[in-house]
Amino acid sequence: MKLRVSEELDIVRVRFSDNEIDESDEVLPGTIYDYDKDGNLVGIEFLNASKVFGNTLAAPPKTKVTKSVAKASKQKADAAKLWIAA
Repeated sequence: MKLRVSEELDIVRVRFSDNEIDESDEVLPGTIYDYDKDGNLVGIEFLNASKVFGNTLAAPPKTKVTKSVAKASKQKADAAKLWIAA
């Protein structure tokens, strides 16, 4: 899956496959589904994305990672590895 954001054009595009787009259908105003020649959904495009997603598309502010945050993240990752291995 690929996600492309164009702040300049105010568009968000999600691609589920690299298949060539054969047909597109605007299912809701500003929401376009893209299909390949076999009718499979290969992507979704959101026009006027800032209205749909708000400021969630903006780059997050840079934050300093503290040792306690890094340690907690490592503990979660280790726990996930144990759970997957079980």
